[in-house]
Amino acid sequence: MFCNFVGRSDCSIYLKDTISMINTKFMNKIKKIVFFTVALAFSFKGYSQVAVAKEMTVGATLLQIMTIADTNKDLNFGRILHTDPGAATVILNVQATTFDATADNRDFSTSTVTGASDNSASTQTDLGKIYQHAVYTITGSYDHAYTITLSETAIDIEIEGGTETMEVKDFKANVLDADGTQTKIDFSSSAAVSMTDGMGRATGATFNGSAVISFGATLNIGANQRGGVYSNTDALTVTVNYE
Repeated sequence: MFCNFVGRSDCSIYLKDTISMINTKFMNKIKKIVFFTVALAFSFKGYSQVAVAKEMTVGATLLQIMTIADTNKDLNFGRILHTDPGAATVILNVQATTFDATADNRDFSTSTVTGASDNSASTQTDLGKIYQHAVYTITGSYDHAYTITLSETAIDIEIEGGTETMEVKDFKANVLDADGTQTKIDFSSSAAVSMTDGMGRATGATFNGSAVISFGATLNIGANQRGGVYSNTDALTVTVNYE
């Protein structure tokens, strides 16, 4: 070692210098570690998230199951007297301002077709002799928008025991809400109609609503149309549902 070749005083100086150098290096390392730790602490502090809060609103809308029941499921134009071979139309109308589903609401296009006598429901019981609107009562949640849908916008009715047909189209309806409001709707261009105002409130109810839907349509009678009882062979379905 160095001390073996030099005097004791020189060795002492060497040892002091060596220790001093070691201490300096050690302290420099300690300083670096401390500086890095402090810098890292400030770095974490700079990126820390300040908590924020927002209130949550919780709710639910409960809808009653809609029901539909028929008062008269048959829409019928009744007995029609076709006195001339020309084409004609008969409208089972729902457009009256004060609509009465039990009245004779038929409109005949020309003098070639008229209503036959003894045609009221009280005097006739045959399907081919009674004029009547198809009438349905629906119930559900008050004031919630819903749709009324027909499975077809136009159908053919066929003569009993034959192949001759007549077209029925331009279906319309009168919707009478429980609150007395009447709404006229038209299925001429679309099979589904939106009732955005919802059903009227049923008497004495706080949540339920109800309405009566009466359907009418236009019957097209062809030139030289064969006489007989006509009806549809494929069912026409009425559907109501919430939007």
